[in-house]
Amino acid sequence: MALKMDNDGKFHLESTILVKNLSTDDWEQLVFYFIPNMFTKAVSPELEQPSTVAFHNITIDGKTAAYTLEKDTLNIQLQEKLTPKQEMKVHFSYEFTLPDEGFRFTKSNNNYIL
Repeated sequence: MALKMDNDGKFHLESTILVKNLSTDDWEQLVFYFIPNMFTKAVSPELEQPSTVAFHNITIDGKTAAYTLEKDTLNIQLQEKLTPKQEMKVHFSYEFTLPDEGFRFTKSNNNYIL
């Protein structure tokens, strides 16, 4: 994972994850818990200074992947099933900002709590 913050408090993240199917089922999708989206204006309109999230791309084994992001759930639809014991590399590229007065994910007095 590579994480950089610019002078304006915007974080740029690049991450590659090796996912291996250790179950006995075929997988048609990958689901990730994605907290940064919970504090955006669309999900938490009551926040005066919400976070922002912008994906540049998500790839699986180098190929662009389709995804949906709803509240704290990032769902990546697989073009081919991930069979038991098979693995794939998932690469994420996105940027985000932190909200003021968030919960567990916030900025306060020049402190950034991830």
